[in-house]
Amino acid sequence: TTLKLGFLPIATASPSPYYPRVAWSSDGEILNVAIPPQRIVYGDEAETLLWQIPREGTAEQVGGVPASFFHPIQWSAERTRIFYAADTGNPNAFDLILADADGSNPTTLDTGQFAFVWAGAGDRFLWALDDPDTPGYYVGDPDNPRRYTFADAVFHPVWADGSQLAFVTSDDDGLTMNLG
Repeated sequence: TTLKLGFLPIATASPSPYYPRVAWSSDGEILNVAIPPQRIVYGDEAETLLWQIPREGTAEQVGGVPASFFHPIQWSAERTRIFYAADTGNPNAFDLILADADGSNPTTLDTGQFAFVWAGAGDRFLWALDDPDTPGYYVGDPDNPRRYTFADAVFHPVWADGSQLAFVTSDDDGLTMNLG
């Protein structure tokens, strides 16, 4: 089976072409993809379009969000929620948004520079603030995030399993890989 969704090339302001990040449903029957506006890096104000493509059938646009080009949209495992970063007008800060999979019901969780990721089952999430003044990360379910703080900045968090996180901290002595 060939799944098709045609779109014009996305300007990247670099010699590297844009390739959308695809996200498969856990049963492998549905593909989700976000396609940004063609000229997003040049200030195009159009929304990033959210598409759902069944293995058998036709691609369907399910919504749109004002997502930043520099932070790929991430779907929860069950494909009911998304994380995305929205531009704030400040080049050093983004709004971290949690929304329904079609972009409706957006909630701003934080503003700054961060990394974010869903847990494998998609019922919990994590985001780390890449801010030396407020190092730490938030973890929890969408309705009850909890903040954990560190003396050092936290980078590149990933779920090691359903309950533990792996992440890097940085201090004057170098980098440390952590599991916690």
